Formats: sequence, C-alpha cells, structure tokens
Amino acid sequence: MAQPRLRVLFGSDPGQSQESAEQIPPLRSLVSITLGDIAGPLTDAVRSRRNWVEDFDEEELLVSPDLYEVIRAYAQFRSEAA
Repeated sequence: MAQPRLRVLFGSDPGQSQESAEQIPPLRSLVSITLGDIAGPLTDAVRSRRNWVEDFDEEELLVSPDLYEVIRAYAQFRSEAA
C-alpha cells in the first residue's frame, strides 16, 4: 500500500488553477468575534486552569481604544485594591 504524501502549501502552486488556489485559506487569517462570544468560554478555561490557555499567552488581540482603556483602568483598580 502506498504511503500518503503530505505537503505544506505556502501560497499558490504554479501548477494549480487560480480557482483552487483561492479556496486555500491563508495560514494566519483573522476571525471577527464579539467579546460576549469569547468572554464566557475563556473565563471558564482560565478558572479551570486549562493548559491550552497558556499556549496563547503571547497572542496579540486587536481591541477598540475604549475597551483597552477600560481594561487598563480595571487592572489598575484591582492592583491598588490588593
């Protein structure tokens, strides 16, 4: 039985049609999600000490300036209360 061949694609293959090349998603695509959709599951994962949360410690998130300011103010308030 022949072994399956795997290959990693980095962009379009010269022998590949334009239509099939467009069906391959970029390696690092962005997904839009609301804070409400992510807050509950993420909070549960942190409280449950799921190891995968640490895998994303260095992951960058884009947030609105308003949310950024609220988070910074809240973090400062919590550190002063401790």
